[in-house]
Amino acid sequence: MGKEVSLLKNQIKFLELVLQGQIPLKQQNKAEFIQSIASKGIQTWEMIKQVTQEKEEITTNKSYDYLINIPLWHLTEENRNKLNQKLADAQGKYSELNKKTAKQMWKEDLLQLKSKLETNDSWVL
Repeated sequence: MGKEVSLLKNQIKFLELVLQGQIPLKQQNKAEFIQSIASKGIQTWEMIKQVTQEKEEITTNKSYDYLINIPLWHLTEENRNKLNQKLADAQGKYSELNKKTAKQMWKEDLLQLKSKLETNDSWVL
């Protein structure tokens, strides 16, 4: 969940900088474009994963590919608003999860499992 929040924050920051013209989208090669992103303090995919300490296998997204590969038509005010809403939702879920103990989460999972099993006729507890 922390990775999702960090990812959304970096995407929003990138989008805002593009919309403000602080990260130019033209007349740059990839290395220059990456340097302009890095100079604004935006994290690479690898940095996001290290900060959140999630042990997923790092593939080709070691750099800014998660930003560079955003379609041009997604660099809009509307998309920024959608990302801000997603971020607020993710932060709310993350906050709620942090308030729960492992035992509380385990009990909730068991209740959900029991409910699913009870709705399936072939499974009877």
